[in-house]
Amino acid sequence: MNLLNGIHGTWNLVRFQIEELDGSKRDWGKGVHGLLLYAPTGHMSVSINKDIETDPEQTDIENRFDSILFYSGTFAVDGNQITHKVTEASNPDRIGHDLIRYAEFDKDFVTLTTPKESFGRAILTWRKEKVPLMSKTSHSEYNRKAYDLWSKQYDQDANSTIAVDDRHFPPIWQHVSGSRVLEIGCGTGRHTKRLVALGNDVTAIEPSEGMLEIARRKLLSERIQFIHADFLEYVWPAGTTFDCVILSLVLEHIRDLQPFFQKISNMLDQGGELFLSEIHPLRIAAGSQARFVDPDRQEEILLQSFAHLEHEIIAAASAAGLVCKINKDFVGDDELARLHAGWEKYLGKPMIKVLGFQK
Repeated sequence: MNLLNGIHGTWNLVRFQIEELDGSKRDWGKGVHGLLLYAPTGHMSVSINKDIETDPEQTDIENRFDSILFYSGTFAVDGNQITHKVTEASNPDRIGHDLIRYAEFDKDFVTLTTPKESFGRAILTWRKEKVPLMSKTSHSEYNRKAYDLWSKQYDQDANSTIAVDDRHFPPIWQHVSGSRVLEIGCGTGRHTKRLVALGNDVTAIEPSEGMLEIARRKLLSERIQFIHADFLEYVWPAGTTFDCVILSLVLEHIRDLQPFFQKISNMLDQGGELFLSEIHPLRIAAGSQARFVDPDRQEEILLQSFAHLEHEIIAAASAAGLVCKINKDFVGDDELARLHAGWEKYLGKPMIKVLGFQK
């Protein structure tokens, strides 16, 4: 197999072993899962998580940190050698370094082995993720139908990402008042209600009819204009502009970032602001995405999502004339853990990223 052609795509971690100097092998930990991305653009990202192991000589935060391995950057291929050039990492000591991996293919699997070090070497086996066949249904149409189904229980579902978003995203744009605001993907109106309460005139666009119908029933205000449409497909009246654009947990459903940010930029007045929240890139890289359980069939439904690295988001926005002014990460904390049984697993882990831009 041509390594350069065969490596592109998304890979799920099957096994992570440490081979000691004496040749014996052990698993890196329990509950290990991970995601590896190789893009045709030459960018890569890897995120691996395992169950937290308690070391009494370390702090709780240090123990949690040891359960996460993440880095991203670019990659180069030479024979069976892949060089990862690290630009972002959970461990800052990796940034700026080249990490060598030796690749061996076996059908839909690839084994990546590190060079020998003082402890031995790491051996990671990955399985290539199959791209789902959508037949004649585009990803946007699939998601519209999925959100229509989810709308029946969306506001009642216990959702840790939404809980963190509700708490941390609104304070970022609470200064926006008396403005013309475009909300992309308003859903059932979580943030629409807050924006109107701040004295804004809100245009809320949403592709899911089911979600939008709930928002319409909940929010009766002359200051809201609801539009049932896909933002990228909708033809706006000539000259339509806004002072501010807000979107929450939408970006993972956007396949191509450049036209998305360009259209936002075109509709922002000079000096206008864009605020967005998204599932943290570390979580997306590890396989997290929007999902829900269909109560009728008791079947988990996964929305069509696309993993975007932080630098890809900022670069696409910058190319559209939007300057990044805010870049914040929000992690799971004790307050989140108290909200729902089992959410203590998010303690210390990145949950959402919030970005702010200005034209």
